[in-house]
Amino acid sequence: MKPNIIRIADVWFLGPAMVAAGYSLRRRPTLSTVMIAGGVLTMVYNARGYYLAELAKDSAPVLQVYPAPPA
Repeated sequence: MKPNIIRIADVWFLGPAMVAAGYSLRRRPTLSTVMIAGGVLTMVYNARGYYLAELAKDSAPVLQVYPAPPA
């Protein structure tokens, strides 16, 4: 499972960098489309993973420690 800090970095840095690289490749429309789509999909996939991980963290059962029974 990816740490959430990696997911945030993918959403805020890697995805936008891929989209920007795609826009700069205007001479190669196929590569440009692949880069832009890959960047958008990277952001969506990692944002969804972050959201689901946060939901799972919030709904995780809390371990309760009870005192030992008297001997």
